[in-house]
Amino acid sequence: MNKSKLYTILLGMFTFGHGVMAQSQLQPKTIHLNAMMQTGSETGSIYRLQLTPIDETKYKGIIVDGMENRKVEGLYIERNGRYIEDGHFKYFFPNGQVESEGDFQAGVKVGHWKRFDFMGNQKPDRYYPPSSASARRKSLNIDISTDN
Repeated sequence: MNKSKLYTILLGMFTFGHGVMAQSQLQPKTIHLNAMMQTGSETGSIYRLQLTPIDETKYKGIIVDGMENRKVEGLYIERNGRYIEDGHFKYFFPNGQVESEGDFQAGVKVGHWKRFDFMGNQKPDRYYPPSSASARRKSLNIDISTDN
């Protein structure tokens, strides 16, 4: 076999293998959560976080209860094996009405959050200063470093 055929075959194998590896890393994920919205076992779970990859580190997430009612939806980033809120989020009442919506920055609420009552009437906004995000992140023990 000549060298050019061998290189072509090896390049094809590398390209195929790399594509399969990248595709497998971007598969949807399901994380089971307990009543406190903390990672738990499947058998003891009250909620389920369904993550759909947007790219290699960002996910669209939806949290549903056992009846498939949407509880939360928003964007997550993956850091050190944890999925951290990062982007726009909405929380829902059991009747499907929006309870609140606003932005997270690496695991903490920032900026103005709109709030609503059970019937959809607007309540006063809450404001979370971005300048205090780092201190709140530290108090919640949220590690946003990219080291694994």
